Amino acid sequence: MKQTLSTIRKAMAMVYDCDRRSFGVRFVCMLLQSVLPLVNIYLLKQLVDDISAILANRQGLFDNTEVGVCLLLFCVVFFVNRVVGVVSTLNGDILSQKIVDYLNDRIQRQSSRLD
Repeated sequence: MKQTLSTIRKAMAMVYDCDRRSFGVRFVCMLLQSVLPLVNIYLLKQLVDDISAILANRQGLFDNTEVGVCLLLFCVVFFVNRVVGVVSTLNGDILSQKIVDYLNDRIQRQSSRLD
């Protein structure tokens, strides 16, 4: 277990050294992709509760602004989650290519020292 954590730490340090900006974007995307689905679930629950309350009181569904705001927020969070997913995918592709280039450069420098 200790060796595995050490290996993960070294790999993370290498990725960080490779490109700090892409590493930061990747970290922020991972955080957002963890939190936004929870926000969406909460908004969906709130939306269902609001609609249930309106139907129980026999009010008009579109007379209540809370439902509209909740629905709008749900759509915005869903859209932002999708955009973050696309950005994360693109950033992951770019970062993986930069890591390959970084490692190839390190191998070339080390092999030139051996000659």
